[in-house]
Amino acid sequence: MTASIDGIHPTDIDLYWPLVEAWVEAAASDVASWSTADWRHKVETGHAQLWLIRLRSALSGVIITEIYDTAAGKTCALPIVGGTHLKQSLPVLADIEAWAREQGCTRLQGDGREGWVRALQSLGWRPVSVQIAKELI
Repeated sequence: MTASIDGIHPTDIDLYWPLVEAWVEAAASDVASWSTADWRHKVETGHAQLWLIRLRSALSGVIITEIYDTAAGKTCALPIVGGTHLKQSLPVLADIEAWAREQGCTRLQGDGREGWVRALQSLGWRPVSVQIAKELI
C-alpha cells in the first residue's frame, strides 16, 4: 500500500477535524493530560500541527505533532497517532522526520503502547524511558 501524508493549515481545521476527530479522541484517551478539544485548540492556534495519513488516496489516519525546546535542542513530539492500517503507514514518518529537521529539530519523540516500540525499531526508533501511571480519581 502506498502511504502519504499531508500537513493541514490551521485555518482548514473546520474542514478536516470532523474526519479525524474520532481517531484523535481514541489516541488522546491514552494521553490523559489533554482532551480532544484541547488538541483541536492547539492545532487551531498553531501550537500543534495536524497531518492526514492516506493509503492509496483514502484517508486512513492522523498524526498531531508538537515542537518544543529542550536542553538538547528542539524536539518534535508525536503525541497523537491514530487511524487504521497504521503499520502500513509507517513510511510517512520519513516525511515528518524531514519536516522536523527543516524546523530545526534534533529529535523525534513519541509516547504509546509497547507495540509501537516493536513497530518502529526497524526505522531507527529506540525506547528511552518507560512511562507508567496510576489514576487517583
